[in-house]
Amino acid sequence: MYKTMTIRQITFFIFFIGLMYSCHEELYHSKPKYSEEDLAALSDAKNWYNSNLKDTLCFEPGTGPEMLVIPNWNFFSVHQDKEYRTVETLLKSKYLFGFCHPECLEKYEETKKPKYKQSLTRLVIRTNLETLQKDAFFMTISPDLKYLEKSNFKPFPQIYYLERDKEFSGHIIYHDIEGRYTNAWVYRDGKPYKLCRVDENSQKPD
Repeated sequence: MYKTMTIRQITFFIFFIGLMYSCHEELYHSKPKYSEEDLAALSDAKNWYNSNLKDTLCFEPGTGPEMLVIPNWNFFSVHQDKEYRTVETLLKSKYLFGFCHPECLEKYEETKKPKYKQSLTRLVIRTNLETLQKDAFFMTISPDLKYLEKSNFKPFPQIYYLERDKEFSGHIIYHDIEGRYTNAWVYRDGKPYKLCRVDENSQKPD
């Protein structure tokens, strides 16, 4: 399955209205005690967002209406490595949206339990630590059935742009800030297995 799964196959299972868990932040995120550095990074990201992206973020995953989305600054996380610092936020939108792995959809149809239809999209605001230049994009986490059950149906708190659970399996899907698909990575046991492309020019943000 990992060799033959394409992004077109997984986007076929987009769903709307009432089946997306990302609106229930408390299922995945409790508010931690943020450090001063985290709060400073959030303030920096918010200022950049308000100057460059405010009221321009749209998400159009392929079916249904285009949606204006905004960051939910109440639920954010800050991560950093040698090259980048990222601020990731949950999203608010008029419509709910998500992606579903085919195995998870089959399990949902078998059990009728919405917990099998889970994905989570975050806004990632990324700062290059050398140049201080920023960019932003959407990152969607779509776990497969194995990881969903292994995580006790709480698959998202350990998956971020700069960090991955070593056991994660599923898809990481990227869209630009206007909601256009850019690329997706397939993971198995925490390692990228195959880059799925719409065309030969697609690349992971770097």
